[in-house]
This record gives sequence, C-alpha cells and structure tokens, in this order.
Amino acid sequence: MTKSYDKDWLSIDDQMALLESRGLVIDDKPDCKEFLNHLGYYRHSGYALAFEPNRHTFYEGTTYRDIDNAYRFDVHRRDIIADALEVIEVDFRITVAHFFAQPVGEFGHLNRTNFQQPRGYSNRL
Repeated sequence: MTKSYDKDWLSIDDQMALLESRGLVIDDKPDCKEFLNHLGYYRHSGYALAFEPNRHTFYEGTTYRDIDNAYRFDVHRRDIIADALEVIEVDFRITVAHFFAQPVGEFGHLNRTNFQQPRGYSNRL
C-alpha cells in the first residue's frame, strides 16, 4: 500500500526561497543554509512558529537571525537544566548511598535480608 505525500522534495536553496516567499528575511544566507543542512527544515519551522501570526506567514520584519536566536536560547536553556539535574542526581545518589550504608555497611546492598518487601508485593522471580 502506497501512501500519497503532497509535498515535493526541496533543496536547501529552495527551502530558503520558500521561507523568503513567506516573508522571512534571511539576513545571513550562509548561516541559514548551514542550519538547514545540519538541523533540518522542520526543526527550523518549529522555532519559527512563534514568529508566525498565521501558519506559513511571518510577522513583518522577522529575520532568520530571530529564529536562530530562539533556537540557540533553547539549546542554552537545555544545557543549564541538564547541568542542574546532574548536580541533583549526584547529590541524591550520595545521600542514598550514605543513608543505606551507615546501618548495613558498604556492601549491604548485596544481602537480600537488608531489604523489606512491600505489603501486597509477591516476588515471583
């Protein structure tokens, strides 16, 4: 069974021309081309949504740089969150390790008798 797909393949230059026809000002063509080559049209279009009052129509004066800045902000935000989560994760692991090892020793996790079975739980292994 073949599904129909009504969108034609577009080269990077054709994608840029399409974006410009929709009102996007591409102020740095080599950078826009690099973005589309490495990250793709659809990743770009996801960040472009905030700059479109109607789908596929950009606010007047919207530039490629505006969309690129939104993407870069998102990358930076994810990096900050990932760094914070790493600190929390390491702190949590150390806290659990110290809490557990204090009463049962550093190899206490190897002894099944150091664990309680939750009520209603049946071990069928």
